Amino acid sequence: VKLYGGVSQPGKDSSGKQKTNQDALVCQTNINNIKDFEMREDMTLYAEKEDIDDIKNTLFSYWDNESKRTILKLTNTFYPSNLEDEEVYITFSYSNESYDSANGVVFKTWFGQKGDTFDITFDDQVPYALHSDINDENDLHWNYKNNKLIIKPLVDNEGNQINGLKINESIKNVEVDFEKIYAVSLLDDNDAKYEIDDEYRYTYLEDENVNYKYVLEDNANNIINNIPSREGFTLSFKHNKFTFNDLSEILKDEGNQSIIEISPEWSLNAPKISKVYTNNQSNNFIYGDDDVLNCDVDSITDGISFKYKWTFKQAGYNYAGNNHVLSNVTPSQSGEYILTVEAYSDTITSLTSTSQDKIDIDIEKKTLNFEWTLPTDLIYSGESKAVSCNYDASQVINNDNITFEISLFLLPTSSPMLSKSSLYSGGNSFSRKSVISQSFIIFPLLSRDFHTLFSNFRIFLF
Repeated sequence: VKLYGGVSQPGKDSSGKQKTNQDALVCQTNINNIKDFEMREDMTLYAEKEDIDDIKNTLFSYWDNESKRTILKLTNTFYPSNLEDEEVYITFSYSNESYDSANGVVFKTWFGQKGDTFDITFDDQVPYALHSDINDENDLHWNYKNNKLIIKPLVDNEGNQINGLKINESIKNVEVDFEKIYAVSLLDDNDAKYEIDDEYRYTYLEDENVNYKYVLEDNANNIINNIPSREGFTLSFKHNKFTFNDLSEILKDEGNQSIIEISPEWSLNAPKISKVYTNNQSNNFIYGDDDVLNCDVDSITDGISFKYKWTFKQAGYNYAGNNHVLSNVTPSQSGEYILTVEAYSDTITSLTSTSQDKIDIDIEKKTLNFEWTLPTDLIYSGESKAVSCNYDASQVINNDNITFEISLFLLPTSSPMLSKSSLYSGGNSFSRKSVISQSFIIFPLLSRDFHTLFSNFRIFLF
């Protein structure tokens, strides 16, 4: 094999004189010793355009682990010579990986006139070029069935895709590379009353349909992003019971699986409780009042209803309804009330969701007023003086039984104390003879602790 090299390709020199291949002759080598061939890194090799592809194919025919490094270096530095006026070309380069991925089938050199449009299907001996459209389900299917790889878009040195591009000057060493195709199966979702359309789960082909979608690593998330959203719902996905956000990461980890299965997981958005309140702005009540628990909940979407539950932890009671009336409240009902709102539907979803909020209620005891009966004469006379009291019965509610007793404490405390046994008791009154000064304080004793029955009166007898 004669190899030619130099800074200018064989053809016409700058003066217009026709150059011969001998002007650029570098060396001759025996193809059987190709693995031992050495060349400079910056060397450019030329072959007549009629021979360049035959030479490359001959070199590739000796492909093995020992020779492939030299073969790639040679084939990727070969360029055609003896071009016609206005003639341009495109050469293609392969790596170890891409040559193996191509199963040894490589592009020949493309030739055309300036302004011609490049079409990747120009070489009908390269089947992967005939099925190169990553947006065509049939092309993806063909490549997946063959080696699960598809050729990447061909680009020039500036990164411009050349397929369909008008070529005005030759392009050297367009890199040929491949990317992996994955089959992703979308399993049934978790909502018994909703199904994702088959168009997002099946691949419809010319000759058959398959129950998975083809994706590449770069566009893998399209399969999950293209599923229509549902108002009031959030969609996530699981693989092997783990939730993920980026399908491309799953492909990297699980790419060796024949088919990657993912599960759509719908969740009904939680109710938004905008306000929890009572019929008293301060949330303070008195024994016997009616306490109305209220809440406002924003709508999620049409077809979604709410269930309400009020829980009083201290008592373990549950109350239903978004507005609940606590009638004739008692102090024992003071405390924290928890509201649980459950969203559900009888028609559009089998899923439910809940939210909680709370409110603190304070219920105070009811105060009873006492009426006092005092002696008509508050002058010391040596006679018995009676002091008595009783509550206002009109203030008693719920037929509560009110009992109380009167205790007598004598003032001043520095004087000799008189025992209660020396007093005369009669019902709700006490009397004491021959006392110059004393104070009477009434202490109630209640049968139910729902009232405040404290009242006192001090009387001085002179």
